[in-house]
Amino acid sequence: MRIAVLVLAILGGLISGGVGSLWMLEAAATKVAQVAAATTVDEAIRIVRADPLRTPADRNRLLVELDGLRRRNKAYLFLFVGLALSIVGGVLAMMHRGKSGGALLLAAVAGPIIVLGPETVNVLFLPAVVLLSIAGLLALCVRGAAHAPDGALAADL
Repeated sequence: MRIAVLVLAILGGLISGGVGSLWMLEAAATKVAQVAAATTVDEAIRIVRADPLRTPADRNRLLVELDGLRRRNKAYLFLFVGLALSIVGGVLAMMHRGKSGGALLLAAVAGPIIVLGPETVNVLFLPAVVLLSIAGLLALCVRGAAHAPDGALAADL
């Protein structure tokens, strides 16, 4: 079970880091476009709200897109932290520290979801959520070294 936790944690962490790097590149491209247009995301939201020429449906669609962009610009840092937390959590579970590893794995899932909001979790981030959640729950079931049968720890080396 510990090996499964480690594999799931590494896979989930790599997906989290990959999505974080995609969102970081998107944020960098957005910042370049904002400098060219001399606006920020918050200014763009204010402009869209005040524009009388847009239809309400078009205005709402743009506001949702801009809000999602603002949230992703904040969340990619949490995804990079999630990469580190998932690897450390998987290693802790391998070392018979299941509760500590499970807590770190579940924290790697919770951070981006809190920042993004559960309704805006991207389909790219969903596999990382599933893998890290399963790994975290399995890690909580890993027994400590004191509960291992005699010789089990020597066989792990």
